[in-house]
Amino acid sequence: MKFSCTQENLKRGLLATGYVAGKNVNLPILNNVMIKIEGSSIQLISTNLEIAVRCIVRGKVDEAGEYTVPSKLFMEYVNLLPEDRVDMETTDAFLKIACRKNSTKIKGIPSSEFPLIPTVDRQKTLFISGSVLKRALGQVNFAISSIESRPELTGALFSVNPPFAQGSLVIAATDSYRLSEKTISLGSKAGSASSKETFSFIVPGKSLQEVVRILALFKENELEAEMVEVAFSEGQVAFSFGDVELISRLIDGRYPDYRPIIPEKHVSEAVFRRPDAVQAVKGASLFARAGLQDVHFKMDPTEGLVISSSEGQMGKNDSTIEAEISGPQNSIVLNYRYFLDGLAVLETPKARMRIIDAMNACILVADDENQKEKFLYIVMPIKQ
Repeated sequence: MKFSCTQENLKRGLLATGYVAGKNVNLPILNNVMIKIEGSSIQLISTNLEIAVRCIVRGKVDEAGEYTVPSKLFMEYVNLLPEDRVDMETTDAFLKIACRKNSTKIKGIPSSEFPLIPTVDRQKTLFISGSVLKRALGQVNFAISSIESRPELTGALFSVNPPFAQGSLVIAATDSYRLSEKTISLGSKAGSASSKETFSFIVPGKSLQEVVRILALFKENELEAEMVEVAFSEGQVAFSFGDVELISRLIDGRYPDYRPIIPEKHVSEAVFRRPDAVQAVKGASLFARAGLQDVHFKMDPTEGLVISSSEGQMGKNDSTIEAEISGPQNSIVLNYRYFLDGLAVLETPKARMRIIDAMNACILVADDENQKEKFLYIVMPIKQ
């Protein structure tokens, strides 16, 4: 195996693939990244058996072959090289790397021990703007549960063309205490349209975090100019963007039917500036009861939005922020961390808070939201 490429291209390829490989005592080969030269293609591949990432690196091929080297060591060394041409070839049990006056040998493991990377059937395919998908996952991922006892909640539900949002992809995540739901439009690429079928699947949260990390490697204009291709097949999903492809196992299970808990109507609504609410809630959080993390919200048509908390040993806090209140005086008690998480991912200067009463879910939405990219955040109340 012998090839050459620029340090910049190699670094980008390793940033895309290198983080999937980790410390695996039982299977040391999983700590490695595989370099695969096939025809004129230079590929970097890594996997942890749950997720696999493949990246094509532009360069010049002199001799085909494949070999694996420790991912972390390889990445750290390449980061130290000057931005110039890097020449690589395998000799005996080593990968030889040369750049200007720098050269090194990294001992690896034959690729015959590397796990097979699955291929995903592309009969059901979706096309989504790279920038839109990156933002959507940023608004949903934080609500994914980390509790393994309910594995279906450790992922996000992808609902394609659901009855309530035809032509769209709805991504939802919940940990039973709060819910994030994002609706985004499906697109097309090079004349190929997104699937018209209605189906759904659950993508692990760790895989979606990796998708966001990979998309973050691209510039905003690159994300806006190209579509992410999402290919679904039984048990697997592939996200492809540019020269990078991520393949993930899906979570086998039935996602809870969360739609019935979304209130169709509300009694009172407050419209307020997000920075004002963040500051007031953070102040109230200092006096919230440990464990409960409870903060009281009162919508008062004459005063505005009153945010308060009290703790017997420490004291109490009251803050009133300017808000447009519609409906009668109303109140609810919420976990302040969950409320702040929701405010943080809204994309407008103002937010809308809607409640029925102290016993029903609170809804947070953006003020003047984009109708093609609807976002809904629900927090369950702390019942007194």
